Amino acid sequence: MKLLFWNIQKKKSCFKVIADAVQDEDIDIVALAEFPSDFGATEELLALLKQIGEGYKRLTSPVPEKVIIFYNSNKVTVKNRYNEGKIAIKKISSFVSEMNAYVVFFHFMSKVSVSNAEQSERITNVNNIIDSFEKENDDEHGILLLCGDLNMNPFEEGVIKANGLNAVMESSIAQKKCRKVGGDNYKFFYNPMWGFLGDLGKDRVSGTYFHNPSNHIQYFWNIFDQVLLRPEAIPYFDKEALHIISETTNFKLLKPSGIIDKNNYSDHLPIMFKLNI
Repeated sequence: MKLLFWNIQKKKSCFKVIADAVQDEDIDIVALAEFPSDFGATEELLALLKQIGEGYKRLTSPVPEKVIIFYNSNKVTVKNRYNEGKIAIKKISSFVSEMNAYVVFFHFMSKVSVSNAEQSERITNVNNIIDSFEKENDDEHGILLLCGDLNMNPFEEGVIKANGLNAVMESSIAQKKCRKVGGDNYKFFYNPMWGFLGDLGKDRVSGTYFHNPSNHIQYFWNIFDQVLLRPEAIPYFDKEALHIISETTNFKLLKPSGIIDKNNYSDHLPIMFKLNI
């Protein structure tokens, strides 16, 4: 099962890139943040996807969502399990495995509107929602992941703090399942996105978002778009298949200078990953 996530910044110019990536990588699920709200956008993207496979559909939801899901119904089923608008949890099942993936799709608030400290505080509520869902979800064949635009880097406080996402850089640490702080247990996430940091990282780019204001403190490349895995999901995660997509067969998402071509496409790059289920 392969999944692509992309914050497309409401740009229809990304649709042909998405179809190209789906064709190149045999993507089963496409998750899009900042999807265009104008009439006909869904039909336009579906028309492109159906040229690849007739089974592609858009998942409908009873309430508006931050992340829109398209999927190949000939390969997977996708069902709504939880939704409060800002955060949605989907049950994804393939036709070749008894395992079910519960994916938390998420688009967190931007640093433009709130401070890093405020992000760190507010992410605690997201952690509480996920924790409550896991306690209520009775599925011995279920694994849980979080995927989306976190608007935070893997090393930022909200992502790593215990009562935040508690996401660590090594799967061996995450497989301890939890850690105790002040007498309370906090479940781990494993965050494989650490592997992209720097030009010695696992892909040709060092992040999913490039930002270069005239500030004294600046990272330039940021990894805002991430996939995090609960320990139970790690054995099913294909580490080698995780990529930041910077080009497809017919499209280049980077300028010759090596930064993101945000004029023609989104200011974010898409990520893709594979679950062996």
